[in-house]
Amino acid sequence: MQLPDNLRFVDFHPKEENIRDMVQAGLEKAQKEIPAKFLYDKRGSELFDAITRQPEYYQTRTELALMESYAEEIGELLGPGAMVIEFGSGHTRKIRRLFECLEEQRCYMAVEISKEYLLQACSELALDFPSVDVIAVCADFLKPFDPPPPKVSVNKRTVFFPGSTIGNFEPPTALRLLERAAAHVGKSGGLLIGVDLKKDPRILNAAYNDAAGVTAEF
Repeated sequence: MQLPDNLRFVDFHPKEENIRDMVQAGLEKAQKEIPAKFLYDKRGSELFDAITRQPEYYQTRTELALMESYAEEIGELLGPGAMVIEFGSGHTRKIRRLFECLEEQRCYMAVEISKEYLLQACSELALDFPSVDVIAVCADFLKPFDPPPPKVSVNKRTVFFPGSTIGNFEPPTALRLLERAAAHVGKSGGLLIGVDLKKDPRILNAAYNDAAGVTAEF
């Protein structure tokens, strides 16, 4: 796959034998579990994107509206020479509005577990925003990884973690996530995170049990 000139790709995806070990470790626990990241191959990522477009799935629609309303204000807080690091970047829809409000010199690092989906989304983004230095990192954002440095001068780094995904984690895992974010942005960096408010259970049930059956297929 020919990458745009302003896109670099780094692969930290776990090896197959490590995946087997992680699945085995999860099944040996008293409360059996399989890491959710294994749902996100190319097909799984496409299905999740389809879920976020369902009328019942209010989270993405609400965050896109917030980005539309506050993108300029967020851009001012990030300042010139901003670097945005998005954990679980997916389709990159939410970051696009923000780029329109940032000054020319900027860098975007997308961290996503699905290699094919990551490359597709970041290639489209890099072509649409040729002045953005795009770094596509295939990795588990809960694990340490050492990405390449940006090609542009960076004044402030900010981790972007939308989608209320942090609410899916147990407190120790959520804390580890925040520690990873702090390690990437440094003392002068920032964190832009999406957190859901308390909802009527019927709204939540509908969001994760859409009428079209996309979530069930996922």
